[in-house]
Amino acid sequence: AAAMAKKPAAAMAKKPAAMTKKPAAAMAKKPAAAMAKKPATAKTIAELVAGDKRFTTLLAALQKAELVSNLKEGKTLSVFAPTDDAFAKLGVQLDALDPATLKKILLHHIVPGKVRASALRPLTKVKSLGGTHIATSDIKLVQSDVAADGFVHVVSKVLLPPM
Repeated sequence: AAAMAKKPAAAMAKKPAAMTKKPAAAMAKKPAAAMAKKPATAKTIAELVAGDKRFTTLLAALQKAELVSNLKEGKTLSVFAPTDDAFAKLGVQLDALDPATLKKILLHHIVPGKVRASALRPLTKVKSLGGTHIATSDIKLVQSDVAADGFVHVVSKVLLPPM
C-alpha cells in the first residue's frame, strides 16, 4: 500500500514538469495570438466623441473649429463634452458662429491632463486650454470619467467662456 501511495505521487510530480515544457516556436506564437484576440479598449477622445450619438453637434463644432486633431492620441486632456441636447438648449445654430468664436467656446471645455470628477469637487475653478477658467459650480455632469486617452465628462449644458 505504501508503494502504491508513492507511485502516484511520483508520477504526479513528474507530470506538471513535462506539461510546462513547450517548444520555443509554440511559446513565441502565444503572445501574438493573445494580442490579436485582445480588443482595443483605449480610444482617443476624438474617437469616443465620433462614436457616440449624443455628440453629433459637438463633433460638427470640433470639425468646424478645426479642433479634432487636438483630441487625437498623444495629448492627455479632459473634455467637458456637451450633448446634442445641451447645444439645443443654447439656442444658437453652429452655422451662425464664426470659427474663432466657436473655437474659443470649445477650448473652454477642454482642460490639460486626466482630471477625474472627484478631483473637481474641492476646486472652485479649473483652467481650460483656451486660457479661461471654468467655474466648477457651472459644471453639471451627466456622466463622468469616461476613459479614453484622457477623460470625457458628459455635461448637460454648454459652458460659455467670458467673451
